Amino acid sequence: MGLFDLFSKEKREERALANLIRRATHKYLQSPERYKAMEGLANEGSEAALYGLLCRFGVVYDKSIEDEQEKEWVFDTLAAKGRAALPAVKRYLRSADSVSWPLRLLPKVASKEEEFALGEQVLAEHEPGYERDPTKKIQLLRHLTQLKDARAPSLVAPYLGDMDEGVRFAAVESLLRMKNEEVA
Repeated sequence: MGLFDLFSKEKREERALANLIRRATHKYLQSPERYKAMEGLANEGSEAALYGLLCRFGVVYDKSIEDEQEKEWVFDTLAAKGRAALPAVKRYLRSADSVSWPLRLLPKVASKEEEFALGEQVLAEHEPGYERDPTKKIQLLRHLTQLKDARAPSLVAPYLGDMDEGVRFAAVESLLRMKNEEVA
């Protein structure tokens, strides 16, 4: 990287985007400052900016009411973007530890078939067995239950043998709610 690369338009834009993401996810900034950064990301609208906006879901702010309001704002903003937000949501689902908010967002930006395929893909990356934090598996199993897809029970059944008791419980609960006698 040369000196002129430092001042190029692309590098300035990259730094500005990184700064917005850092400010939108900064736990100790005041709420109005985070909102300003989140609005900047939403207005920018690129996949990287929308991914940065999704990263707000991964931050837990000490003031729980403001935290919830900011997350609702991000949810509503991304839902309004529609299918344009889908690539960022896919990327976030694969990389995040907790995916409850993006799973709630998924039906607003994807078709039922895309939603199921993405759930299947992400679940395949978290096979039954030991995992330090099984939260993502549990959230995905519960989400598959809500889809009411005939293929879901066969995806959930292998998790009955998972190492984590919470995952096994979520799998049993999911299978009971799906009411598929053959798999049960």
